[in-house]
Amino acid sequence: MSDRRISTPLLDPLRTVWKDHRDRFSGWAVHSDLPNGEYTIHAGVHGPPVPNLTATIDPHVQLAAIEAVLSAGTPASFVVIQPSTGAVLAAAQNNQGYERGPITFESLEPAGNALDLVRQAAALDRGVDEGSLSDEDIEQTAQRLGLGVDFEIPGLKQQTAVFTNNRGGVDQVMASRDDDLPAATPFGMAVLAASIARGSAPHPMIVHGQPATTSASLEPLPPHVIDRLRELMHENVQHGPGDLLKGIPGLYGMTGRAGEDRWFFGVQGDLAFATYVADADGGFRAVQMTDRFFQELGKPPS
Repeated sequence: MSDRRISTPLLDPLRTVWKDHRDRFSGWAVHSDLPNGEYTIHAGVHGPPVPNLTATIDPHVQLAAIEAVLSAGTPASFVVIQPSTGAVLAAAQNNQGYERGPITFESLEPAGNALDLVRQAAALDRGVDEGSLSDEDIEQTAQRLGLGVDFEIPGLKQQTAVFTNNRGGVDQVMASRDDDLPAATPFGMAVLAASIARGSAPHPMIVHGQPATTSASLEPLPPHVIDRLRELMHENVQHGPGDLLKGIPGLYGMTGRAGEDRWFFGVQGDLAFATYVADADGGFRAVQMTDRFFQELGKPPS
């Protein structure tokens, strides 16, 4: 990424991946120091040439995401995943977001009704009313959509979502407040969007050829369930709170709110994305930020 305009919370993780990659191909040498400051090499092996690594970030998509988060006056984050491959094409947060912390990949934020689709999917899959679902039912369905999965992504520390206090590893402050659950990261919501787009959970990656690993089975949900989720997202954009975006061809998505925080996640072509705005200065701020992203994305690369 040679474009100096690009800033992303992925820079440090990518540096870590590169360092680990370089170290795997390093050589070794045994030498002794001489009194004059020089040294004598007794044995050694040159390492092989280090193969190139290619980050998944798309500069044009990343710059559009940056412009989108800069349009918000409160902490904001934007993540884009390519559903067909799991490649993270963009990850951005504004200065207010950086002051708050690693909100894009690590900070579990209250999701409010943004994750109602998971509950609906669980009910559809089981053929029952939503009110009869157990916590375990919801968590199992969430995992099939990539949420709450322990992904191991080289170089990247991340979380996706939690639904109940039964989830291991949940921060104790979060775990003590049921009104904060379910909770998700913007990355997790982008994984959810990608799962709905492709019909199964992706294996996210930030470097081409190094997809996430997980012990979870990630069994896809039945096609009729996925189709219904897409229909609900389409209705939200065409006739609901997301209608500011209805002019964008092929876009479907879902709005969400938790207190003053706003969410929007969706799909357009081979892009799955999630928008998060904390303490939003307007009820439709996440939708407006998404609109700004697509305005910028539609401009010719500069």
